[in-house]
Amino acid sequence: MTRQFRITCFIVLNLLTMAWSNRPEDFTSRVWTAFHTTLSPQSVRCLDCGTWLIERYGHLSGTGRRWMLFAALPRYEFRYAVEVTRADGTMQEGPRPQSEWRWFAALFDHKETKVELTLLTDVAARAAYARYLCRRLAAAGDPAAAIQLVSYRRDIPPRADALAGADKGDEVRQTTERIPCIAEPPPLVSEATS
Repeated sequence: MTRQFRITCFIVLNLLTMAWSNRPEDFTSRVWTAFHTTLSPQSVRCLDCGTWLIERYGHLSGTGRRWMLFAALPRYEFRYAVEVTRADGTMQEGPRPQSEWRWFAALFDHKETKVELTLLTDVAARAAYARYLCRRLAAAGDPAAAIQLVSYRRDIPPRADALAGADKGDEVRQTTERIPCIAEPPPLVSEATS
């Protein structure tokens, strides 16, 4: 096989995957109903295997429906904050795990939402991130007593209501457990002296 043929096959595969992954749902139901009524069970099984392979390739290559670029936008705004508790009990917002520039995160940082959702749902990831923040703040000379993740969600009204001037409503605040910062043990020093 020549190099040009392989590149052409790769491009065609990606185009077919994008088209299949972003097809309308009513199209899928109509086509599958037609296939199941007209084709033999063996042919339907081959088509099922083929569509599974295309969907799997779409998932692995990032062109599937779960990729937010081609998905329907959610009807809510979501953000989260890190609350740092100081030794005297005061609280303030702490650093975020990805970029500090909101415009950069909104335009280019597609992994930020995944990181945020993982931190909010996974206890082990949350504890590891809290330990990291404790070390980072202590190294900067601004130690913390505890770290807590807080998520904020605000529903977006339907388009007709928004055009009529409907308000977005209040933010709903959801907190996770407060993770205390434990002082790191001092590094081991060799007893051998020269």
